[in-house]
Amino acid sequence: MLWTSPFYRFRIPKEENSESEELKEIVIDVTGSAPSFNEPSDALKEVLQEIFKSDSLKEIKTILEFGAGKLKNIPYLLKQGKKVCAVEFKELAENTFTKKNLKKCENYKANFQNLIFPNPFIRDTNTFDLVLLY
Repeated sequence: MLWTSPFYRFRIPKEENSESEELKEIVIDVTGSAPSFNEPSDALKEVLQEIFKSDSLKEIKTILEFGAGKLKNIPYLLKQGKKVCAVEFKELAENTFTKKNLKKCENYKANFQNLIFPNPFIRDTNTFDLVLLY
């Protein structure tokens, strides 16, 4: 089942001939796809700043980042005075870089929430003004 773990398993024909009945399994580990940037890109910062100062969107107070990766964007969002919820698979939280960012984020206490996907995220009933999807 997709989305229950960061390891996606697929069975495909062993031979290039798609009619082959013999299958091989391939596994894709999505935790390896999280970028190694230390912070949001300049382009993302610029877009977020435009959103936060826009007349129609300046009331954004709560943000959910789905696919938060190594939490590289979260400290930046917290510094902007936003309440932020990070959602990611628990396996990614075991990364050294993520652990460092998690400590930074936890300094913001009530403004930071970390939800593991798929649970407890699926049971969470909070609402958000802005959702960032990656």
